[in-house]
Amino acid sequence: MNRSETSFSPFKSTLAVLVYLALIFLTLPVVPKFVEFLKQFGPIGLMVNGSISAFLVFAITVSMIRLGLFRWQFILYFGPLGIITLWGLNHIALPIERVHIIEYGVLSIMLLRIFRRYTNFPSAIVQALFLASLAGAIDESIQHFLPNRVFTISDIYLNIAGAVAGIVYYGAYRWIRGPE
Repeated sequence: MNRSETSFSPFKSTLAVLVYLALIFLTLPVVPKFVEFLKQFGPIGLMVNGSISAFLVFAITVSMIRLGLFRWQFILYFGPLGIITLWGLNHIALPIERVHIIEYGVLSIMLLRIFRRYTNFPSAIVQALFLASLAGAIDESIQHFLPNRVFTISDIYLNIAGAVAGIVYYGAYRWIRGPE
């Protein structure tokens, strides 16, 4: 039995997903105020891009360490994925909207890691993508009722794109790692 099998706890993993979702939903009313606060320190686009880049570098570094540092497949696969992700993020008009990609990418990875324990990988992908997309739609629906937020279909698309990106990154990681 490998380390990942012995350290997996369905209860802890599900609790982590629920806490993460609560964090997303409970911060909805305060995000605009937080963005206004951040604007006093500089351009929000620069801060968002810097934060996303730092997150991606951190995630890739942790993955490289867990995989045993540099493997040619890692560089070959994640290099283009990283470039495509950053290129795509720069085509999102409002910088703060770029956070959707990371937010729902992380959620889809968390869900995928749970579901893959109970079903085959393709089914786990479908389940994780569906639930992460549903959470994104609920997120946007809640914003419809908040006085300082706006419901937009394009944000739901960004949430779904984030969920897909998370699944692609996790699939790449799993492919490079090899069979369990």
